[in-house]
Amino acid sequence: YINRINYDAPGRDNQNLNGEFVVLENGCNREVDIAGWNIRDEDGNHYTFPSRILDIERIVCLRSGTGTDSAHNAYWRSNGRPIWNNDKDTAYVFNELGTLVQKYAYDNRERK
Repeated sequence: YINRINYDAPGRDNQNLNGEFVVLENGCNREVDIAGWNIRDEDGNHYTFPSRILDIERIVCLRSGTGTDSAHNAYWRSNGRPIWNNDKDTAYVFNELGTLVQKYAYDNRERK
């Protein structure tokens, strides 16, 4: 499940894409194969996880920028532009069969 979204990276978002990320956590009592799972936002951006096992009670940060995927980080490779809107957005998580697993919305417009 989505534990949280860091939608407003420190500094200019387009210059700190890896400061913008989604934290996915395995809350199950077993490991979960999330290969083929994808995350989408309201604007139609989407990321599909390649082969990846998420161990029990582990997290993975899906960062908007680029880097080398590791056990705890995956990279969206968003081509120089932020994914998550700073005011409001919704993340949708789908499993490999296309079934909606979670909807995670935030609205930052009133927090000024």
